[in-house]
Amino acid sequence: MAWIIAAYLVASTVVTPIYGTVSDMYGRGATLTAAIVIYLLGTIGCMQAATIPELIVFRAMQGMGGGWLIAVA
Repeated sequence: MAWIIAAYLVASTVVTPIYGTVSDMYGRGATLTAAIVIYLLGTIGCMQAATIPELIVFRAMQGMGGGWLIAVA
């Protein structure tokens, strides 16, 4: 159960500095759109997850999108 919460936090923490560099290279507009798409795909996956491991994977995907949103904002 703890991994459902931790997956988001770990993924967000790991990708924030990486996506900060990517957004500097490619521009804020395009990377902001990509971050929103990744976050929304993770959210849709969470809604449709049938098992706990699937939910953990999709929460990590949400964390990747959320970390990117933090870096771009």
